[in-house]
Amino acid sequence: MAAEARRVLKGNRQSGISDWDGMRYDFVCPSPTHYPFQWFWDSAFHAIALLHVDPELSKQELRCLMQGAQSDGFQGHMLLWERDAHKRWLNEEYSIRLAHPFYTATIQPPVVARAVERIFEVTGDKNFVREMLPPMVRFFDWLARARDPDDDGLVAIIQPDESGLDASPKYDEAMGIPYDPPTDTLPSLQRSMQRLFDAYKGATHEAQPLLDVFLFEDVMVNAIYADGLRALAKLSRAVGTPQPERFERASKRTLDALMAKCWDPDAGLFWDLSGASPVATVLSGHTDGVRSASFSADGNTLTGGWVYPGGGGYEATATRVKNR
Repeated sequence: MAAEARRVLKGNRQSGISDWDGMRYDFVCPSPTHYPFQWFWDSAFHAIALLHVDPELSKQELRCLMQGAQSDGFQGHMLLWERDAHKRWLNEEYSIRLAHPFYTATIQPPVVARAVERIFEVTGDKNFVREMLPPMVRFFDWLARARDPDDDGLVAIIQPDESGLDASPKYDEAMGIPYDPPTDTLPSLQRSMQRLFDAYKGATHEAQPLLDVFLFEDVMVNAIYADGLRALAKLSRAVGTPQPERFERASKRTLDALMAKCWDPDAGLFWDLSGASPVATVLSGHTDGVRSASFSADGNTLTGGWVYPGGGGYEATATRVKNR
């Protein structure tokens, strides 16, 4: 299995010089045939995996990713380094919004801080941490500024794929997607995504959440956000950069908000928040991992599995009626 993983990581490497300001790119794509671009959280996971191959490739993965960081802190969830070579996927297969010819207008969960932390734990490379901290800090500050409009410590996603879970059934009610008949699901998803794209057209990043056409304070996304803030505090303290305490305070604030606003002790669930109809997420401790399950808002669809530190696990789907 390890040999096969190394083969895939090597075979999926993309490198060259992009038409995007002549920048050089060198990263591992999820799939050369179907997903040839650079995805934000995929690259963070790839960087962790590459530690078992070559730590320098781990660093290169994130250096390439951070070339997409914008001066205001925004970081698109896709970097389209070889845009012209893969126009078919952009035009026919993907449902994405672009902020720029070479990057999207949407985000993914900020796993990157955990990835830099893992690289530092393995390599002890403080110079790499100092290189990565400024764009990471700008991104986390952007999330707090642009995606927490009610200032409750929980950041929001404004379309389903920003969670990395894409068309998870837990977003169906908020998206107006029926589960019956099944043949209506994909067309409804496509229409609903276009509805979001039309609503956001011309709006600034800060204005888009205020439109409230899809506003989801997702438990998983916020758990990753809190963990990333914790990692920023640890990394800042390790290399002597200012104010690690502010990241610790922000991480605690998000965790406290998850407990205060999302945890339901009677049901034993954390609830994602979406308008007036929260969506249940089960998170309970386990010696080897975390048991995670999500219900759709109508309570009929349950998706779950064991999720392990480092991203492993499995997913299963069942049907169940939930009393509320």
